[in-house]
Amino acid sequence: MRTTITLESDVEKLIRREERKGRSFKDIVNVAIRRGLTQAPTTYEPVFPTFDLTLRPGVDPNQNFNRLASAIEDEAVLAKLSLGR
Repeated sequence: MRTTITLESDVEKLIRREERKGRSFKDIVNVAIRRGLTQAPTTYEPVFPTFDLTLRPGVDPNQNFNRLASAIEDEAVLAKLSLGR
């Protein structure tokens, strides 16, 4: 089958690099399309690392977290006030 396609500049550079290795344009394009359409997609790699977060010892996950957050904030405020003395 003959067809006309417009290649983006980065794709053209990749093809030209392969042509310098002695491969034909037709072969490069056919192999690339065949691979792209038959191979399973690669798994997604997150951009940012993820971490398994655990609670501090003594923190009950069933406790009201709003109350816990308020208590932690109160402790931070008291610590700042005691440093200012």
